[in-house]
Amino acid sequence: MGQRSRGAEKHRLTESQYLFTRITNWTYGGFMVCFPVLLVVTPEVSVVGHTYLFFAMIVVSFSVIAANFWEAKAITTASKVWFGCFTAFTVLLPILGAIDFSTYYKGRPRPLVPWQVLSALDWGWFTLLGLTVVFLPDAPQLKVTIHLKDQGSAEGSIVRRFSTNYADYEPLD
Repeated sequence: MGQRSRGAEKHRLTESQYLFTRITNWTYGGFMVCFPVLLVVTPEVSVVGHTYLFFAMIVVSFSVIAANFWEAKAITTASKVWFGCFTAFTVLLPILGAIDFSTYYKGRPRPLVPWQVLSALDWGWFTLLGLTVVFLPDAPQLKVTIHLKDQGSAEGSIVRRFSTNYADYEPLD
């Protein structure tokens, strides 16, 4: 059994759930490191560049939320409805936005996709994103163990072990 399989088994995830979650989390982290570029490439610098960076943010953010839903053991009906709406907005906004940008040219009387539709999708997506904290399914508690070592001893013995699952620490013998 490989390292990922042991991690998936240990944390009650299937191999595919574990891989998808790991890939989306790393992608999200990498994208957020580069996210300030969106503030440098403003619409005045490049409307298309700014917009496509924003569309990438939508897709990457959605994938992390989708991974949380996929990992969940129990999902409420309200969360399922919210996730369905969030999925629809996530799919429609970049597609209709890309259609609108790719078919625009000077002299066209109006865009192919009415601005009101894209505006509603934009505002709707951010509203649904803000509601993520309400509708995200419950996840199991994380367990973090910290070992403090005595620097004064030659072997650096562990003097205290702290864990987030316990109110008190566990002294070692």
